[in-house]
Amino acid sequence: MFEHRFDTACEAPSGPQGEAALEVVFAWVDSLEARVRLKVTERIRRRLAAGDARALAATVIGDPHAKGAARTAFRIAAEAGVSKAEQRRRVNRARAVADNPQLADQLASGAL
Repeated sequence: MFEHRFDTACEAPSGPQGEAALEVVFAWVDSLEARVRLKVTERIRRRLAAGDARALAATVIGDPHAKGAARTAFRIAAEAGVSKAEQRRRVNRARAVADNPQLADQLASGAL
C-alpha cells in the first residue's frame, strides 16, 4: 500500500508531488511500533546525512578547503535553514567526503 502511494507521489521530486511523497514516508514511519520506528528513523537520518555530505562534496570537489568552495557549501547549508553549528558540521562532513568518498558509504551504513 505505502509503496504504491509513494511511487505515485514521486513523479516529481519537488512541489506538491514531492511533498506528497514525504507525507507517505512520514505516515509509514508514524505507523511503526516504537522500537522499530527508532531504528528506522536512525537509518533514515544516517542515509540523509550521507546524501547531504555527497551533495555538498560535489560543490567542493577540486580543493575542498578553498574559500569559494566553502562559502558556496555554507550558503547551501544555510539555505536549508540549519544552525551555524550544523552548517559547520555539514560542510566539514562534505570536505571529508570530497577527500574520501567512501566515508559517505560508511556514514550511511552507521559504521561512522
